[in-house]
Amino acid sequence: NGENYNDSLVNISIGDNSIIITNPPYLAKYSAKRKGVMPSVLNYFNSCKYEDLYQLALDKCLKATRFTIAIIPETFINSSFNKKNVVLCNVLLNSPFNDTDNPVCVVCLDNKKYSDDFDIYLDDNFITTNKCIQKYKND
Repeated sequence: NGENYNDSLVNISIGDNSIIITNPPYLAKYSAKRKGVMPSVLNYFNSCKYEDLYQLALDKCLKATRFTIAIIPETFINSSFNKKNVVLCNVLLNSPFNDTDNPVCVVCLDNKKYSDDFDIYLDDNFITTNKCIQKYKND
């Protein structure tokens, strides 16, 4: 139709000093197969090491600009995604979305931060750190 089209799971084009605020698509490989939509998203999964499209989106955001704020699945906390750029994670008890029961969190990322530790909040109330969770997870 002649309109400009940009697939942000492939490339994010933004200006200097931009901040990305996003609610990327959530779709795990296993869900894509179960729902029968894998053929339409296979190229994304073939081009990355991630288990969910939101992780690919976060990676693209971190490469595109310094600061990103994203609403993503709460399972992110225990995912294999490298969390060295996470500044904080705020788990939302009440989802801001009407079309999903998937628990979500808001993560703030800074691509100049290089530490796996970050604060974790529950509805804006500090509860623990990632370092503490990982300690108990590994014990």
